[in-house]
Amino acid sequence: MAFGKRPLSVPTAVAKPAAAALPPVRPSEERHLELRDIMLRILKQTGAVAEAIRTNGTLILSGIADEIDPLASPIELRDLPGHFSFSDGQTLLHPFFGYANAEKPNQIDPSAQFQILALVGRIRDINRHCQDGNNNEALGVALQSPHLPNLVDRILAPAAFFAAYFENLATTQAFVTGAAQGRPLPDFARLKSVHDRHKLMAYDCMLSPESVDLMLPTAVWPHVGVEIARRNEAGEQFVHGVYFPAAYARQLVERAGHVPRDSDLVLA
Repeated sequence: MAFGKRPLSVPTAVAKPAAAALPPVRPSEERHLELRDIMLRILKQTGAVAEAIRTNGTLILSGIADEIDPLASPIELRDLPGHFSFSDGQTLLHPFFGYANAEKPNQIDPSAQFQILALVGRIRDINRHCQDGNNNEALGVALQSPHLPNLVDRILAPAAFFAAYFENLATTQAFVTGAAQGRPLPDFARLKSVHDRHKLMAYDCMLSPESVDLMLPTAVWPHVGVEIARRNEAGEQFVHGVYFPAAYARQLVERAGHVPRDSDLVLA
């Protein structure tokens, strides 16, 4: 069947959105909590895929037509790209997410943005695979593809991780920007407890929960999340809807098909 032979998609650069009115100004805390909620939705919807695999069941795909839409179902991504543009009231800005080590706060590790891209790529692969199977009236069979459990778990663990990342970022970003002068520094024990709580959510859904630690994004602890606001620049790209400044965009384009993720898997 066609769905059993399709190689998983590779990340491609897409054109920047056309110029438009500036988005309304919103507090960073609000934006970050919305991103947390998106990650929690991804966790829940991917958990439903895991349950269908576990029980040899199937899924009802909603919001799709004959054309395959990798942003649609069973794991919705349509609203995520909109979170990679925001405004300060005068300028269109784009968030670039990273990590700041507690001992070297001025040295930002940019891995978070690439890890979010890898997560998005895996979700797009799952959506394509499931919709392809659905179009062939064999979604139940498609869900039993032998490589699918690993790919599902490699969505569940990072989705839980980034739900915690954005929940913590909602409270720590003010310290990074200097807007929290006079307030106590973040309690790393509390930040860690948020990650532990979300990791347990992933553990409860995963098909191989014993591998949860291996599938979490790499981030040296202790750390705080960092959002760097970037202005428009020549050469920037949105890859699968995820923003990258020009320097990183060039690297991604040059390495298209070789970004570390599950792009080389073929669901047989």
